[in-house]
Order: sequence, then structure tokens, then C-alpha cells
Amino acid sequence: MRDEDTGGDTAALAGRLRAARRAAGLTQTALAGEELSPSYVSLLEAGKREPSEAALAVLAARLGTTVAHLRDGEDGAEETRVRLEVSRARLALRDGDPQAALDRLGRVDLDAVGPGVRRQALATLAAAHEAVDDVAHAVQVLEPLLESARSQGRPLEAARLAATLSAVYLRAGDTYRSVDVGERALLDLEDASLAGGDEHLRLVATVVEAYVERGDVAYATHRVTQLVRVVEDQECPRGRGRVYEVAAAVAEERGDLTAASAYLQRALQVLQEGELNADLAALRTTHARLLLRSDPPDPRAALDQVERVWPVLAARSEQSALAALDVDRSTACLLLLDAAAAARWAASALARLDGERHVGVAAAHLALGDALRASGDGPGATRAYDAAAEVLAALPPSRRTAAAWREVGDRYRRDGDAAATIRAWDRALGDAGFRRSVVPPGVPRARTR
Repeated sequence: MRDEDTGGDTAALAGRLRAARRAAGLTQTALAGEELSPSYVSLLEAGKREPSEAALAVLAARLGTTVAHLRDGEDGAEETRVRLEVSRARLALRDGDPQAALDRLGRVDLDAVGPGVRRQALATLAAAHEAVDDVAHAVQVLEPLLESARSQGRPLEAARLAATLSAVYLRAGDTYRSVDVGERALLDLEDASLAGGDEHLRLVATVVEAYVERGDVAYATHRVTQLVRVVEDQECPRGRGRVYEVAAAVAEERGDLTAASAYLQRALQVLQEGELNADLAALRTTHARLLLRSDPPDPRAALDQVERVWPVLAARSEQSALAALDVDRSTACLLLLDAAAAARWAASALARLDGERHVGVAAAHLALGDALRASGDGPGATRAYDAAAEVLAALPPSRRTAAAWREVGDRYRRDGDAAATIRAWDRALGDAGFRRSVVPPGVPRARTR
């Protein structure tokens, strides 16, 4: 049967209406409201009545969708066009061009499409904002998306969004909100009997990371120890790999580099069973840095890991990630006593990061300073260390900036600049959350005749 008013298939429209109502968590009575009757809605969902344009407009408004979506589903012209733009935006993100993704998404009218396509577009928009370090706008997009997924009973989608939002808050330095978002989503998954899957494991791992960043290393160790036992027999390679990666980070935070290396090896072994290039690249990058920090360091093995990662990141044109690898190469070359190569890689990192302001830029300046100092250029090294301090001074405080300030201070101390050392270490303490104490005035000396 065809609907004369809408031109759509009545049975298909009935199915879309029913699905949209259930997704919105509404009863037929609630959907009907004052304008329609529950019996009329029931007949529409059964495909026994053909809605008018006016009725479709009321239903679409109440369901948070469009008349075109109810009438034509995902085959409508506007839905198809927006889905194509979203796909192109995702491709731009994958190719390392988040600004192109933002430009594409800025040209689409999300009010003209159904909730499914709208959610996909908004999730992609949040990812693009995060990729250009626009954390505030990423949060503005993700918070209502997450709340909608929770209120409409989509726990797996909520878990994915919560993991992303938790990571965004973590990146912004708001560790308490990061933990809160993640823990609440974990409870929702457990209530829905969905614990143990990939989404659950990856979300728990993100929460553990937030506890580490917050300074709750003992509790993070407890949680990750439990988690490792749980995942041993799981058939979720991405989730298991993520858990082992975070277990390595917790072990490294405790100073147990041997355990950290063992966990990373397990993560690499799990992910090599599949073809998860992005995850493997992240793990190999972490492994390279751990090899550089080990006692003794293994710069040749670290360079081998970097060379394996490079093609994946170069194909995606991820300049920040490539710059971080350049810094790793610089460190490895310095350990191999090749100061000239170390300086070239550090300069390459700074060129990639031109105009950016984050901890990675400070790390590149420090690497350049170390290379220049090893080459005998003391004044050049000092200028590079000062540049690192200038970058850090403009950043919001976090554990990462605190650690970077400590590194800057250590270099000033090595070079005999006591005043600069005190300033850098003072900033490290402040960024780590230690407030300056109120020192009572000294007791005046008794006068002597």
C-alpha cells in the first residue's frame, strides 16, 4: 500500500516510526501528546493508517527527527548527501587533515537529517575538534551526545562516547571529570550485562589512565591488576591490547620498567594477531620510549620500533605524532653519540610543530638543547631550554607539564644555573598540585650591646 500524502511506503514508514519511538524511550501515549491519540499512533505503527504531512511533522518534532527521515528513511536525498559528507570528513581525519573535516561538517544541515546520521556527524565533529586541540568544543559536542545515548538506552554507544569524552577531559587536565564520566558509563554497562566486551575493556583502561594522571597510582595498580586477570581469556584483541598498554603505563609510573616492558610485549603479541595498524603504531611508539628510558637504554631497538611505526603515521599525515617520533629519534641518536643527527631530528620535530603550543613542543626544544649541548654549543642549548620553559609557562597545569618542568629544571641544574633551576622546580611543584606554603616571619635577633 502506498501513502498518497507522503509518497512513502506505509509499512516501511510504520517500522521507522516504531523504531524511532522506542529509541526515544517514549510510549505511544507520550508520543501522541495532545495533538494525536494513542490509538492513532498504534494504527500508524501497525501500518494500518497513512499519516498526513501535518501528523508527520508533529511526530518528527516529538521524536527529534525529520519528516523526510520518517518518510524516506536513510534513502532520502538529504540523508544520503549528509552521510557522504560525514564519510568524506572521516576520510580527512584518517588522512591527518582535521581542518578539512571541520570544513565539510560545517557545510551540512544536521537539523535536516534523522538522529542516526546526526549522531554520526556529531561524533565525527567531536573527533575533528579534538584533533585540532579544540578540547572545549569537543566537550560541548560529546556531553549532550553521551547524555542522549544514556537516556535512550544505548549503553554500548554510551560506552564508546564515554571513553572518548573521558580521554578528552584527561587531555584537558580535568582528571576528576574524566574519572566520573568513565565510572558512570561502566556502571551502565554492568547494569546492562555488557561487561567484558571490547567497549567495556577499553573504557576501564581509559578510567585507569585517569586515576594514574590524577595521582591515584595505588588504586590504579589495584584496578589494572584485576583487569589483567579478567582479560587473560577474552577474545577481544583491541580491548586486551588496550588493557596491557595501560598496565604498562601503570608499571612505568611505579618505576617498574621490567614489568612495563613485559606488558607492552603482551599487547604487541595480541594486536599482531589482527591487522590493527593504528593500535599497533601506538604500542610500538610507547615501546620505543620505554626502551629509551630503560636501564640500560636500548636506542637501536627503539629506532627499530620507530621505523616500523613511521609508514603508518606518515600515511595519515599526523604531524604531531610524527614530531614525537622525531624527538624519539633525536634521543636515540644522542645515546648513540651522534649529536649532529640528534640535532637534525629535533629541528625536524620543531618544524612539524610550528605554531603549536603543547607539551610535545617543549619536549622538542629540550631534545634540541640536549643535542646542541652535546655538540659543544652551550649558549644554543640554553636558548633551547629557555624556549621549552616559555612554552610550558603558557600551558594549563597538569601532571604532564609538571614532569616537563622537572626536566627543564634538571637541565638548568646540570648547567649550574641555580636561579633558573629553582624557578623550574617551583613550577613543577605548582603544576603537580603543591601549593606554596605560608612561611612565618623569622624571629628577629636580640640586640646586643
